[in-house]
Formats: sequence, C-alpha cells, structure tokens
Amino acid sequence: MACYDAFMVSIRGRLSALAVVLVLSGLGLSACTQPEPVGPKAGATQQSAAQGISDVPMPSGADQVVDDSLVLGSLDRWTGRLVLNTGLSPEKAFAFYRDRMPNFGWETLASIQSEVSVLSFARADRIATIQIEGRTFSFGGSRVSITMAPRQDLATSTDRSNDGVDVTPIE
Repeated sequence: MACYDAFMVSIRGRLSALAVVLVLSGLGLSACTQPEPVGPKAGATQQSAAQGISDVPMPSGADQVVDDSLVLGSLDRWTGRLVLNTGLSPEKAFAFYRDRMPNFGWETLASIQSEVSVLSFARADRIATIQIEGRTFSFGGSRVSITMAPRQDLATSTDRSNDGVDVTPIE
C-alpha cells in the first residue's frame, strides 16, 4: 500500500505540474493573438465612409482617404474636406464633376483643367471646391479633394465702413 500511496503522490505532483505548464502556455499563446486595435490604420481608405453625403456625386468605386478627410455633419449640410481615391483618370474625374455637379443643384463658378485641376461651385449658402490630381503610376486613377464651406456674405465681408478710413473718389 505504501507503494501505491507513493505512486499516487507522484502522479498528483506530475498532474499539478502539467496543469501549471498548460495554463502558462495558454496565457503565452493568447498574448500572441491579441485583437488588432480598432480604427483606421495610417493611409487607410474606407469604401463606405462617404455614404452619409448626399449633395455631391461620388464616382463608382471611390474610396475615402480617412486620414486626410475631415467631414463635419452629413447629407447636404456637411462642411470640411472629403478626400477620395478613384479609378477615374484625372481627365475623366474632371469631366465627371464638371458634368454632374449641376445635377445636384450646383452652379459652376470657375474651372481650371491642368496637372492639378480645380473646379468651384456654389449652391445656396455653400461653396464647394474640388481639386483633382493624378495618382502615381503604380496606383493609377486620381485623388479628389472636395472642400465644402459656408458661403460668405460679400456685403458684410467687403463693408469697410467701420474701419476708420474715409475714402473719397477722385473726380
């Protein structure tokens, strides 16, 4: 019986040691498989991020560049900058916005097509400026930056009656 008791003590000791090793191994493995942090990574794009915007056309397949965008508000009352990567060439992206912004109620103010193209539009109390430039050969397509801002009241921004300077026209 003494042999049997010694054998059982030995088995219990080994089982306890094995349990400790398994627990420590499990903890070590779980440290290797921690979940990735939530949120966009540097340079990340997000396919559906611009879905909340309803007042400007979005090219099919355009991806928002989250790190470079700052959009405050949604639908047709947002302000800020929305940056997109699109598969359209710069020329096609220029034509896309030139032709489709009026369908969303925007009036063309100015447009310049060049290496970095710029289009400006007005609608009610807002101004939209769209800058388009080509992406590198490895990526292709174009990068589109849409800047949306409230329209300034020109009457108050050019009114200099309170600046203490009297101006008399020469006759």
